[in-house]
Order: sequence, then C-alpha cells, then structure tokens
Amino acid sequence: MKNVKMKQMGEGGCLGFTLVELLVVIAIIGILIALLLPAVQAAREAARRMECSNKLKQLALACHTYHDAYKAFPSNAEYERVSTASGRHRTWLIGVLPFVEQSALASQLPYLYFTAEDVEVGQVVVNAFLCPTDGFANGLLSNQDFQGGEAWWWSHDCAYTNYAGCQGSMKSQEPYRNVYDTRGGRASNLIDREFENGNGIFPRNKFGMLEGWGLSQKVTITTISNITDGTSNTFLAGETLPEWNGWAGWTNDNGVFRYCATPLNYYKTFGGNRSQSGNWTLAFGFSSKHTGGGNFAVADGSITFVSETVNLEAYRAMGTLDVGETPQAL
Repeated sequence: MKNVKMKQMGEGGCLGFTLVELLVVIAIIGILIALLLPAVQAAREAARRMECSNKLKQLALACHTYHDAYKAFPSNAEYERVSTASGRHRTWLIGVLPFVEQSALASQLPYLYFTAEDVEVGQVVVNAFLCPTDGFANGLLSNQDFQGGEAWWWSHDCAYTNYAGCQGSMKSQEPYRNVYDTRGGRASNLIDREFENGNGIFPRNKFGMLEGWGLSQKVTITTISNITDGTSNTFLAGETLPEWNGWAGWTNDNGVFRYCATPLNYYKTFGGNRSQSGNWTLAFGFSSKHTGGGNFAVADGSITFVSETVNLEAYRAMGTLDVGETPQAL
C-alpha cells in the first residue's frame, strides 16, 4: 500500500479550508438568506394581514350585535355639553366594548368627561383595536409625538386605535374637494346629515349634541334601514395609522372616524413630513401599512382588502350609505 502524504495545516497537523473556500461558502449562505428572507417576511405579513382582517371582522360583528340590542349602530357624539370647555363624549368603539369581551372596561367609561379618571382609562391599550402590522409605539401615543391631534387634545399619553369608522366621502378643502354640490351642499338624503356631519355610517356628529346647549340638533345615528345603497356596497370601518394622524385615541370622538374623500394611503404623499399628522384636511383618509392597500369591514359584515390604486370614484361610492351611486368593482 502506497504512503500518501497529506498537506499539514499548522503544527497540529489538522486539515482545514482555504480562505477561498471559506469565502465561497459564506457567499452561498448569504445568497440563500437573501432568497429566503423576503419569503419569510411575506409569510409573516400575510399572517399579520389575516389577523388584522379577523380583528375587523370581530368589530363588524360587534357593531351588528350592538344594532340588534339597540336598533342602531353605535354613534360618535358630544352629549350634554355643560360649558364651552367640557362635555360628555362617546365613541362607537366605547359602544362596542361589551361585545369585544371588554365589559369591565366599558363599565369604567360609559361616557368621556376628560376627568383624570377618564384620562387614565383612555390610556388602556385595547388589543382588539390594534393592527399587528402597524405596531407604532405599542398602542400608546405620546403627547410629544405630534404637532397636532391628540397632543393638543389630551396633553397626556393616550391609547390609540388602528380601526376607524367610515364617516363618508365628503371634504370641503382642496386637494380632493368633494361636496356633492348638485345636492345643494347636502351629502346625503338624510336631513340630519349636513356636510360636516358625514354621509357614512359613522358621522362625525360635530353638531350632534343633545338639546340643552342652545342647539336643536340631536345625535345622528345610523340604522341598517338607512343604508339604501346596500350593506354590501357600503364601508363600515377601515384602517388608520396614528403615526400619520394625531387624532387617533379610541376614546376621542374625533379620533375614531375617517373618510374616503382622499385616496387610500394618501399619507405616503407627505414625504415623511410628520407635521402633516395633525392636519385635519390631509390626514383624515384611511391608511394602512399593509403592502399595497388596506383592510375594510363592509356593512354586511364581510371584510375586503382594497388596493391603494383603487378608482377614487368607486372608493368614494363605498364610503356613502344612501347617495345612490352605481356600485363599481373595487
């Protein structure tokens, strides 16, 4: 048998890889990671998007359960304002708390008076109101985060929502002015839906105080019978990003609605300018961090994913409850 001489590496006589071989192996591993990482990230985002749609589904079912109990959807309003500086507030998310397994929290906050106790409850992060893809500040807005919005309203940290009710499709300012001038300034057939109020399921109720504050208007509510455009053709709620809209506290009646007047994900046009986050005109459209669009709950209880390139006319039509537009594919 022939003796075979082996090249020895070091005094110990151990075999090893050359530098070139090591570099080749590292390069191959890097290529494999580069190929696999996007697939892993896409799978994780798909799971987060599904979780988000499930949360919206639960909120839609909660709204319908509320409707079964009270013969109307929950509303946003200021109730019985006792002075120019204080009043009793309510949001549709406060209304559905008992129907998303938050009865104990609901009992602590039937209405919002902006007392110290209410502010404390308003700092409770409700997981059912959070989109897992967003993850901004773990559900709690700092009063230092924005140049507008909650920083002005609360002067305290507050828990936010990623899900907002659909106010409708109107907007009085440019860009994307949309006021339904052919209706004499009215955006709905319902007489209590003046422009600022909204032509969607969750009106703003700017003038929706109860009688007693020198105003004759009552709180605007929505019933299923009001949705003459059809429940399958009307948005109930969609996504919002508190990072780009400072008005996002789930206990704030100004923080829990958005409209379809501006395109979906319009915040991307801000170019990273956070000062726009408190801009009422620009920031009150629906927004999401899901790739290419956002999830919406429809009034019939279904969930749909809407592309951010959706036709604006079709998108606005889904925001209204009784304007009578011809339904279009999203």
